[in-house]
Amino acid sequence: MKRIVILVFILLFFNFLAINSTLTNDDDDDDTKSLNEFNKWLINNKVYKNPKIEIKVLEKYGRSIVAKQSIKKNEKLISVPKLIIMSNMGGFSHHLPNEIYEPSISIGISPTNLQAIFLMYCKLNEKSFWYPYVSVLPKEFTTSIYFSEEELDELQSSKLKEFTIIRKDGIERHYNSTFTRLANRGILEFSPTPTQSLQQKGYTLELFTWALSCVWSRAFSLSDSDGGMVPLADMFNAEEISKSKVQPKVTDSTLDYYSSDDIEVGEQIFTPYGVYKPLSSSQMLMDYGFVFDHGTPSDNVAISVPVFHPDEPNIQVKQAILEENEVENEVFLLTKKNPLPNDLLLYARVKNLITKETKYAKIHFLSYQTKDQPLNIRNEKVSLRFLENLIHRYLDSYETTLDFDKQLLIENQHQQKITFNSLNSIKIRITEKEILLSTLNEIEKKREKLNNINNNDTD
Repeated sequence: MKRIVILVFILLFFNFLAINSTLTNDDDDDDTKSLNEFNKWLINNKVYKNPKIEIKVLEKYGRSIVAKQSIKKNEKLISVPKLIIMSNMGGFSHHLPNEIYEPSISIGISPTNLQAIFLMYCKLNEKSFWYPYVSVLPKEFTTSIYFSEEELDELQSSKLKEFTIIRKDGIERHYNSTFTRLANRGILEFSPTPTQSLQQKGYTLELFTWALSCVWSRAFSLSDSDGGMVPLADMFNAEEISKSKVQPKVTDSTLDYYSSDDIEVGEQIFTPYGVYKPLSSSQMLMDYGFVFDHGTPSDNVAISVPVFHPDEPNIQVKQAILEENEVENEVFLLTKKNPLPNDLLLYARVKNLITKETKYAKIHFLSYQTKDQPLNIRNEKVSLRFLENLIHRYLDSYETTLDFDKQLLIENQHQQKITFNSLNSIKIRITEKEILLSTLNEIEKKREKLNNINNNDTD
């Protein structure tokens, strides 16, 4: 009897492996078929692809553009006709049905939401012009809106957690309002019927979220007034600027990409993210779904300072000084390049004024020559202590220390137990803690400088 049970278990196990293998092979076959159809579509629509490059599926990166042969600097890599770009100035008016395109653009929907709506239409309609392109877009994303609750919690006190929740709520709100407006405009494709709800037709919140994710992560700025998704060009994966070897060029009729350096055989060809619009690691994770190991030059921490209460001593003088210096909000950005910005220092110095200092403070802090300088030793000491306590409170609000987080990354290099999303969350909080510690270091430098001045005066 025991042997029979074991044999049955073994048969079930191998049956499971066979089914799982079949499903995997089916997925691979579907991907290969979609990629082949996409390549045919590119040829039919006169997209130039340098014969020295190819589309390959690479671990970690997914679909990527790789050099089959060595490529010299300034060689044209691809050329995409504007008429197949998914944008208003590109191909929307040429390739979308008039009964969908014309009324959709007439009701004031934002360009991003409009692109998402048209992307959904192409995804759900196999005969649509862009269906071969849409079929090779990523099926899932690693942006923060797709994080599980546990992965979001890994962000700890990072503002990115709050911004992600706000974005998710905004997506649902835009989904409801946008499709209500489209239905009220009488566009049948985007309207429920007596026998079919909008969701049953496929226009779900999940698909809208996917479409927006495609636009946020893959759309190109084509001009000051237009942007869109560019087939093939969006297969250049992103890396740090130093590893990028592509240079885009916009002509009257095409978007072209050239090699900006020599490219070796087998080398993946990268494009940089955040060149034209500097991005922080939090922005990159929110829009693109990844974080560079060493962050970006635009990394920052947003901190809030106490709001003045009505009974704040000398409140009118303090508010007048800050307003004259255009320091009118309670949120300040600490950055890698400038972890202790002058506007935060000014706020602290004004916040800690005492009555007998107010008359001179109005002259001192409203002068271009002296507004960024300490008022006096007493005020500076109190202001630095105030800022030090503020930054410590922010650091203490994280559940783990910087050293603990760094040790997690070291251990994961060997064991790889942390999910990709959780790993990115840890990288975000490491960056933020490093900036906060840099702020404390700058505060200490100013305190030492102040002590030296005080000692010299005493001598």
